[in-house]
Amino acid sequence: ELEDSTLPSPFPTVAKNFQLLLNEGTIILQPLSFGQTSFTFIAQASLGVPEEKKVSTPSKISSSFSGLRRSTTKKSFIQRATSFGFSSGPDLAEIGFGVIKAEELFNKIASMLYDRFKREEVIDKRMKEDFIANILNAPALTPPEEDLIMKSLDLAKELVLAKRVVGTVREPVEKFFHRSDEGAGWAKSVAKIHCPAINFFAELWLLDAFERKVKHKSQAIYDVIKNIDGTRAMQYSRSISLPGGFQDRIFQAWMTWAIMNESGRRTFVIAFAPLAEYGGTQHPVAGTEKMMLASSSGVHIVKEITDNICEWTRAQRVDLNIAALPASMLDFLAKQQLAQSNVLQEKHMRNGKEVDREGRDALAAIMIEKRGTELMEDQVVVFDRCLSLLGDGEDQGWKSIKSPSPDVEMQVQYFPPVMKDERCIATGKAVGVVDCSAEEVAAWAVDYCSSERMHEHHAEGHPARLELKDKRRENESTFATIKSLHTLTFLSREFAFRQIFKAEEGKVFIATESDDDEVEYGSSLSKVRGFVRAFWQIEELPHGGHKIPQCRVTFVQQLDVRGIIPTWVMDASIPRLLGTVQAAIDKFRQDQRIDDAVRKELSAFIEERWGEEVYSQ
Repeated sequence: ELEDSTLPSPFPTVAKNFQLLLNEGTIILQPLSFGQTSFTFIAQASLGVPEEKKVSTPSKISSSFSGLRRSTTKKSFIQRATSFGFSSGPDLAEIGFGVIKAEELFNKIASMLYDRFKREEVIDKRMKEDFIANILNAPALTPPEEDLIMKSLDLAKELVLAKRVVGTVREPVEKFFHRSDEGAGWAKSVAKIHCPAINFFAELWLLDAFERKVKHKSQAIYDVIKNIDGTRAMQYSRSISLPGGFQDRIFQAWMTWAIMNESGRRTFVIAFAPLAEYGGTQHPVAGTEKMMLASSSGVHIVKEITDNICEWTRAQRVDLNIAALPASMLDFLAKQQLAQSNVLQEKHMRNGKEVDREGRDALAAIMIEKRGTELMEDQVVVFDRCLSLLGDGEDQGWKSIKSPSPDVEMQVQYFPPVMKDERCIATGKAVGVVDCSAEEVAAWAVDYCSSERMHEHHAEGHPARLELKDKRRENESTFATIKSLHTLTFLSREFAFRQIFKAEEGKVFIATESDDDEVEYGSSLSKVRGFVRAFWQIEELPHGGHKIPQCRVTFVQQLDVRGIIPTWVMDASIPRLLGTVQAAIDKFRQDQRIDDAVRKELSAFIEERWGEEVYSQ
């Protein structure tokens, strides 16, 4: 007979309502990974209730349950019961839980024990740490696995038909979707994740973690079988329920992973395809025979940006095996899948300024590493056109204009159009000194979609600002932006442009020029395509006595918003358009440190030169 004291708090009190008489039984404990223990209970018992509570005669029960018990000191950890077998019928007994079937009793007890001692987050953390620690000891990729990896990477590159999802251009996660004529859906998402790439990769791979199981607990089937046939691959089964009376679908996938190295940074790849494509053992999963088979293939690409930041690309094809699938249902399911990317992106989000700083530091390190690297042929053409904005390098022809800041000198000059469709507009030049290295300010200049800038852009009410990641090169990025003129008279202006950097010892150059390619924003926006050409020349200055790095920044720019806005209006806006140099000065300003260092140096010089001498004047 169970007593209240035998059930640790906070278990509900049940002994007053029933008696469990064990005739014979066995408890088996077996050690498992991550500090857990398998707990198996097999017993024959009589279930009885007091006469005043009895609603039927006691039943004989032959039952067993198994789970995981974790024990370090005096505490235990038990996983929810997984298997039950009974010899009795559906006799009822009224106990502390209400009127319930006798065969549900052991399940109730197991559930209470599990809830009392569960430490799911601890076990998930241990699983992840163990996976990362042993990642280099994984079985080598087999030829079929290598083929799966390459095939999946090609899939991600071929999603050119996928269009940006309507209404997502301002979201932190880029989303694309394409519906084929055969009823299959192609989806892609790209997000910056604020955590180490290897940690995020492990989180994506460990589908058997408790966090994943809890998330999918409402699904009839969720099953993971690791290291199938001794490989690093897994078999993954998952069911989904469809609205509209459609039969439930079962997805069964063959999954594997690989690590690639590029320019000193790792890229983690998880590829998956229908289990039917796997030529080895395909393990049966109970319940799948009652569902219709669907298929999915795709890839997760996790690319290191810094030690604590990564970029996650997810590309996936889903076929629900429905001949006349309504487009609205496929769109609904695709949006559900893509929304999961937002959940993971938000889960790891950190302070934006801290993330921006880490990104700039990593980009500055790349610039130092790439010193002296020659530009590609098409880049040279753009670079030379932008460099020509500096003129002959002298002040001849430049006219000084009033600067809104004492820190920045501004000038203006007119150059003849370089290309036939260009208008004759003024070229503005701004010069200032920034308190940081050349690479630091250059990294800040090319980080056009930093968290800070994206926040400011949206706060000012502009419709779009994004990077065209498919065009990214090691020393080049392409961006697009739409800026609202905040007036009913003029349409918003769109700018799409390339940014190319070239680094030398103590110098960094950045060329910016408009790109003619169309940009997909997910919806039709009324706009006029503008034109921009600019050039940054950033040169480090001697440190002097203060030992704080400084650089001289020269920025020249031609910008034409086109449309019906006359050129004289653009010319009058030059001081404001050159304000980016002042923004760089303010971003890295270290006036106090420099002043303190100069005073300290001067004090030391006076002490060394004149000692204790005192002068009347």
